[in-house]
Amino acid sequence: MRLKSYSARSVSAAMAQIREELGDDAIIVATHEESGGAVRVTAAVDQAGAPDLLPGADPADRRRLQPVADTSEIVDTVYDALRRHAVPSSVSDPILDEVEIADADTPLDALAAALSAIFRFEPFDIGGWTKPMMPVGVPGSGKTQTVVKLAVRGLLAGQRVAVLTTDVERTGGLAALSAFTRALRLDLVTAHDPTALADGLMTIGNHDVILVDTAGANHLDAREVAELAGLGLGGRIEQFLVLSAGLDAGEACDIALSFRELGVGRMVVTRLDLARRLGSVLAAAHTANIAFAEISNTPMIKNGLAPVDPERLATLLLGGKATGVERTGQGVGTAS
Repeated sequence: MRLKSYSARSVSAAMAQIREELGDDAIIVATHEESGGAVRVTAAVDQAGAPDLLPGADPADRRRLQPVADTSEIVDTVYDALRRHAVPSSVSDPILDEVEIADADTPLDALAAALSAIFRFEPFDIGGWTKPMMPVGVPGSGKTQTVVKLAVRGLLAGQRVAVLTTDVERTGGLAALSAFTRALRLDLVTAHDPTALADGLMTIGNHDVILVDTAGANHLDAREVAELAGLGLGGRIEQFLVLSAGLDAGEACDIALSFRELGVGRMVVTRLDLARRLGSVLAAAHTANIAFAEISNTPMIKNGLAPVDPERLATLLLGGKATGVERTGQGVGTAS
């Protein structure tokens, strides 16, 4: 296996050099931005002429070893979008690999295909929940608003909705949720500990949608994370992560990994109206293997959440408009 790096003004220009020197059997190994706006692309080719797996690669992942295709304009467009969103190379490189082999005619279709191959997408199905749902996350991430938005969605769908909260000690926490539930004409059940929570769930077990609010937990405090894990009642409640957009990518990954230890499998991304870059969000989902569920970028309660699928996320990354979530001049978009 022969490895060589090429520097050029764009990814497509580097790919042209690669094809000229290494031939059509070359594969892209990594892509990095250099100073002055140039890029460095590392390619590999089997010295015998046939592509082979790189050391440490997954033997089942042979679809990456396809010949470099002439998709320069699409690759450049996606590369520029990922760079604008400050997506770490550990995430952008696999995405670009998928874009290169995607059977697509537009950057949107190619990026959507790449996101579908790399990330998981599991939007909430209000009518099909089998467990109570509990948002978890650091303080200020938007858990209580997420509970209210999901409650409204359930009510609008004709579901019987119940709301509980374990956030009974934080100043103002209980008052804020109480105000929302009164406005929605819903009773609010409080629980100070896992035992009280289990008892509360028994009293409302006939509801279609059961939502349990929680206080924010410090992901760096093992005690707080352990207490939050106890509120999951051994898997009887589905805990999902609520993550704010606009964080440092490293911090977002640390948060996601900490809550992933609780068994969290899905996440809601909030505050897109306050963030221009989604790199941290992609990094967190990729690093912790957490599925995208919903996104929110408005404090408005009705229609305040939008399900995420590969096309919607690709549209946001490329700076366009997606149904329910549109690009604005301030942040990534505004939910309608």
